[in-house]
Amino acid sequence: MEKMFSKDRMLLFARSIWLQNRSKDWRLAIVIAAVMAFFGLVSPLYGSYDFLSLPVKVILVILAGTTFKMLGNPSRAISFLTIPASTAEKTAVIILYLQVYYLVGMCVVSFVGYYVGQLLHNLLLALPFVNEFFNGADSFTAHQFSVASVSFPEFGNTLMTLSVFISIFLFGSVYFRKNALLKTVLSICAFLFALFLIDVFVFGIATTGFGCTFSTSKAFPELTPWAQDVISYGLRTVVVLFFWFMTYLRLRETEA
Repeated sequence: MEKMFSKDRMLLFARSIWLQNRSKDWRLAIVIAAVMAFFGLVSPLYGSYDFLSLPVKVILVILAGTTFKMLGNPSRAISFLTIPASTAEKTAVIILYLQVYYLVGMCVVSFVGYYVGQLLHNLLLALPFVNEFFNGADSFTAHQFSVASVSFPEFGNTLMTLSVFISIFLFGSVYFRKNALLKTVLSICAFLFALFLIDVFVFGIATTGFGCTFSTSKAFPELTPWAQDVISYGLRTVVVLFFWFMTYLRLRETEA
């Protein structure tokens, strides 16, 4: 098999993944929409919406952490490893699925679900007995939903941090054969605890919690906020690319 990327092989591999997971993806979309509709129905906020809500973040991380769970089953592992696509093509397609297909899809589904919940909220208020029952309570006043209320700089920062965790859990799913999700969580906790110990015993700072020494504003206080943001985004980009590359190497080692 050629080592270079082949568009046809990548499309075939992507199609096979979609066919295998489409029923699960539909069920997942329905669950996310229902959860976000509930949040939109009961939320007392006025037009406040987070595209990357907590349910979306958690589900994306779980999906990343269970991506290569088939490698823990010998028969399923053989089927996956013998798919006519190179290691680089498999890694690239899986990353695109997580970072584009699932991320965009979940953002759209959660947006629609939340918006429907807000509409239902306002429709319920149109019923006289509902309005009288809640008697103008803050949680049941009309919502003025607006996309303009979304903080897009904050969204970009959250997306970058989420991409770091997705890349870490993706690597964990191919590195650990069994219970990859749990082992990755424990590994992250151990790493954060190590950072805490470094703060305490090396830098002697532990008053502001984990990672206080490693924030760009504390490490480079003389830099402008713009420069600090560039460093922060740059470091996280390096971490994401590093774990993508490590995922590729681990998968190639598995296929060898």
